[in-house]
Amino acid sequence: MCPRPVPGVLLLVGLWAFGASVRAVHAEAASTPSQDGIRVVFVPEYGVLGDERELEVRVELPPEATDLELFASEGEVGPLTPMAPGVFRAPYVPPRQRLPREVILTARARGPWGPLEGWSLLPLWGRGQAEVRTRPGAPVSLQVGERSFGPVQADAKGLARVPLTVPPGHREAFFGARRIDLGVPPWPCVHAVAERRQVRADQAETVDVRLFLSRLKGTPAPPGPFTFTPSRGGVSLPLELEPGVLLVRWTLPPGPTGEVSLQGGVGHDPRWSFEVRLEAVSGPAQRFELKVDREEVVASEAARIGVEVSAWDAAGNPRRSVVSLAPRLGGVTNFADVRAPSAGVRLEVWPVRAWPALGLMLDMGMLGFSRGGGTVVPGFSGRMLLFDTTVAVGLRTPREHGLQGWTAVGLSLARVHGRSEWAQGLSLAEGTWVPGAQALVGAGVALGPGQPFLEARVCWFDDPALHVLRGALGGVALHLGYRLELF
Repeated sequence: MCPRPVPGVLLLVGLWAFGASVRAVHAEAASTPSQDGIRVVFVPEYGVLGDERELEVRVELPPEATDLELFASEGEVGPLTPMAPGVFRAPYVPPRQRLPREVILTARARGPWGPLEGWSLLPLWGRGQAEVRTRPGAPVSLQVGERSFGPVQADAKGLARVPLTVPPGHREAFFGARRIDLGVPPWPCVHAVAERRQVRADQAETVDVRLFLSRLKGTPAPPGPFTFTPSRGGVSLPLELEPGVLLVRWTLPPGPTGEVSLQGGVGHDPRWSFEVRLEAVSGPAQRFELKVDREEVVASEAARIGVEVSAWDAAGNPRRSVVSLAPRLGGVTNFADVRAPSAGVRLEVWPVRAWPALGLMLDMGMLGFSRGGGTVVPGFSGRMLLFDTTVAVGLRTPREHGLQGWTAVGLSLARVHGRSEWAQGLSLAEGTWVPGAQALVGAGVALGPGQPFLEARVCWFDDPALHVLRGALGGVALHLGYRLELF
């Protein structure tokens, strides 16, 4: 016979952790894929906040469709990868929030007969721990919706700690017949998804913003009409696309570059408020200016003249550079017998500036180190020089002002020169080509005409099989550099 629970107090003592889960769990709200030509599903269908793993988004659409894009109301969607004709997948990283929530993900593409659209809903469960006070040694079980947690035996002081996972839309648990408030605040009643990440600042742009009303049980009806406050431009009246889904069109006139935002809501109720943010980027260069640092020179004398070229788009915004040069200086170590100075220079081309900004890098570097024979070979010394060239593919954050980060990976080809000397005056010079690979991550901040940065990289080069150097060379490098925007 189960003991009857005595009145107790439930206290959530665990923080609602953040992260993503790839563990499937049962939920009472199901995702709702659209039937407009694109099917969007999550694998698994539900996530539990607190597991530090990504979810996977799968998109199914006609094989002949093109220009597929994904947008999320919160969190980050990674690059799309084809799995089969008409089937794609992408990683999804939830927002760093502590409370259970819903996330809307929309997809759009261009089909042979017109645009294709689809959307899906992802419930993210919160994870925490509850403290229940009851009789010493009593088993404690908690009921949240259709799920039961426990039993956990109370200790000698009558305290039981019960782990919980709470889906969105649930704010209470039951300890026997007792109703317990979990302390979860009201959930958002509306989710906004903009179907653009960037707009051109030099021309008028129109952005579709979809508003999804929460379908969780207990969500109230909107208490009034939506109102909108754009940082720039105007907003159309909402148009109902289907029950619970509204469309507004945000029109932005030409203006300065930088972040633009659209805030909206119903009255002053925070449950009905939302905000979407976009990046306004400069357009193609339309106006150029050439400046020299000297007004006159003498034709018969040698002179050095500094020339500065500036470019602006049609709205007067400075044109963002596509090509940049990044010299660097630092050191390399294999955490053993090699500690060597290193220097290099990198040419970067960033043709794709939307997130994730994609670029190509041509990186050239040099390092040198010496080795001695010690007591094994007295009088011996060896000097190695390594000149490497790397072709890499990089990703970087789209912001050109403030802190910016990037990462890249590529294949290398290196020329290794070795020179060996002995006390008797003998010497041997050797050289060979070896393949390699490098990966790097860096961050910089705008300062002056360019961007100083700190960069770490991992490098590996195959065995050169020289008399003075045998075995593959792997190590870690740390560099300081300065990126100069060329044009």
